[in-house]
Amino acid sequence: SEEQKKLLLLRQARARSKAQSEAMAAIQRKARLCENADYFSLLGISPGASLDEVAAAYARERAAIAKKTLSSRSRSAMERELRQIALVLDEAYAILSDPVQRACYAPTVKLPQSS
Repeated sequence: SEEQKKLLLLRQARARSKAQSEAMAAIQRKARLCENADYFSLLGISPGASLDEVAAAYARERAAIAKKTLSSRSRSAMERELRQIALVLDEAYAILSDPVQRACYAPTVKLPQSS
């Protein structure tokens, strides 16, 4: 019936709105983490992570901020945060994926070999 269609559309709109809000909140949390966290925490890996694990975590985190879950309006509103996250993720990857730079960043961590 017409009433059921309206109800379904309303539920879908609420679900999209909730997903949008959750995605924006996740980006805001990640932006705050970029300001305070070490690179391992930012990538969600342990200091003993292998180079392959660093690469996988970096790819996962970059994909998370590139998701299409944000509307273009929301992406525009969060442009500064998204740029900040991308820059810090790139820096974290550059340092943690280079054994020499990583040793300087975390000199007490023994690096596992890449497989």
